[in-house]
Amino acid sequence: MARRANKPTRAQRLKKQRRQAAADPQKQGGADPAAKQLAAAGAGTGEHEGNVPAEAGGAAQAKKPKVGPFQFIQQVRQEVSKVTWPTRNETVVTTIMVFIMVVLAGIFFFLVDLVLRQVMQLILRLAS
Repeated sequence: MARRANKPTRAQRLKKQRRQAAADPQKQGGADPAAKQLAAAGAGTGEHEGNVPAEAGGAAQAKKPKVGPFQFIQQVRQEVSKVTWPTRNETVVTTIMVFIMVVLAGIFFFLVDLVLRQVMQLILRLAS
């Protein structure tokens, strides 16, 4: 199965941007706006959305900036462009594997049902 070249993840790209920005403070203005938002929200520092940093004392949560519909669609398109889509061959192979597993699971449950039915009939015959 042919795979595309390994692209760095978004977290890896942001980490690299932060390192570069820390090394050269003059270039901080040219960073990706999404990277700035994530950096401001504490991405990559172990502070997840909804979690309050320890030094804040739990008094206030970080507010997410509101974006308009156009900017939202733009962000969605950017994220979709980062997805590594499976090739046609990978999709066909995976589909065949799913069908095989469905057939095997069907056979397994048929056999389990058959055995349990026989056991129940045996128990009911002995009881009557």
